[in-house]
Amino acid sequence: MLQIVTGTCFCDSCVTAAKAEGFDLKAAQRAMLPLAGWLSTNDDLAGEHYLQLLRASNTSAEAVLLHHPEIFDWLKFRCNSMTRMFARVHDTVTSIKPKIDVRLNAFIYDAWKLAGIDCTALAPHLGSIRSSNYDEQEGRIGYMEHKRQFLLAVRAGAGDDILFLSSIGIRPKATPELVRKGVVISSECGADGLSLGHYDGALLHLLEAIGDGLRDADVTVR
Repeated sequence: MLQIVTGTCFCDSCVTAAKAEGFDLKAAQRAMLPLAGWLSTNDDLAGEHYLQLLRASNTSAEAVLLHHPEIFDWLKFRCNSMTRMFARVHDTVTSIKPKIDVRLNAFIYDAWKLAGIDCTALAPHLGSIRSSNYDEQEGRIGYMEHKRQFLLAVRAGAGDDILFLSSIGIRPKATPELVRKGVVISSECGADGLSLGHYDGALLHLLEAIGDGLRDADVTVR
């Protein structure tokens, strides 16, 4: 989580937008600069000592945010900025084509809010969400539980009403067993449809496994 302080924007436009929210972005910059310096160089012995202690400890991310509240405030500002951008995009394109589907590709595994993606806030400005999770292509059954958690996180964040597509990785490193498992997990996690991810070079038996998974899940295809 601390790595996020090593790169962001502090331009005049961002400072002005933050001020409108009651957030002093320049003050946050001053507070985060020492952390950024410690993370990018080991010349500062005191900073290196702090980071080594932190990495070896059981300090939680929540504890770090309490110790560095400027990071939490900046994360909120980042999420608010992204939400405003999606709202403007949605309003603009739907004014041109009312039935257009503004879709979010949820591709940042496990750290959406660190990148400014707040599914709960974004949902009113989206037509659908597509999970870009391709854990099947890792070729290991142990990755599939991560897929389940990722899909559930999307549903929990965006709610039950939004159209939700789950992608299935079918590159050659995947196996029919994993593809079938991915389809079943997608159904169990409330996906409304499937998307075949990275189908370039996919073998026929992997494509056939999609149908097998749909039958395993006992779903209706429309």
